[in-house]
Amino acid sequence: MAEGAFRIPTKPKISIGWREYVDLPDLGLEHIPSKIDTGARTSALHVDSIKPFKGADCEQMVRVSFRIRHNPGEKPEKVHRDLPVSGLRKVTSSNGTREDRWVVRTRLSLGGLSRAVNFTLTNRGSMRYPILVGRSAMRSRYEIHPGQSFIHGTRDAEPLVHSADGASGDS
Repeated sequence: MAEGAFRIPTKPKISIGWREYVDLPDLGLEHIPSKIDTGARTSALHVDSIKPFKGADCEQMVRVSFRIRHNPGEKPEKVHRDLPVSGLRKVTSSNGTREDRWVVRTRLSLGGLSRAVNFTLTNRGSMRYPILVGRSAMRSRYEIHPGQSFIHGTRDAEPLVHSADGASGDS
């Protein structure tokens, strides 16, 4: 290092596995099983339905619905949330299909860190994980260990139900 130069200290990165439980506190969702995906730029959140509408101040909003199971074996409850929209983005999915997706911004809590993150809204019913955490959400904050899962603990309940029968897909 050159004389007189100084180094800005960096915060240590939080270790996470290729899948972790996350919280979305602004939506009232806790310990949702999620896939960590460095190949995806933007995070994605499973919703069963999306209905766009204009809010009281003409702000673009969406009403989303999904099912929550509070305890294992319990019948899922259908929940609606009205969310302000950050935009509409063209996304290429893992199977190569391009689609327009609504984008919302909400807090993501993972590994003791909570920060606002953009999520595209889509039906992930055929996927194993209802939330995909993309690289923009992890930027400079996390160190991913692809050989590990649930570094920050496992949970008994998985409250966000993302397929008609509660079964999971492969991705």
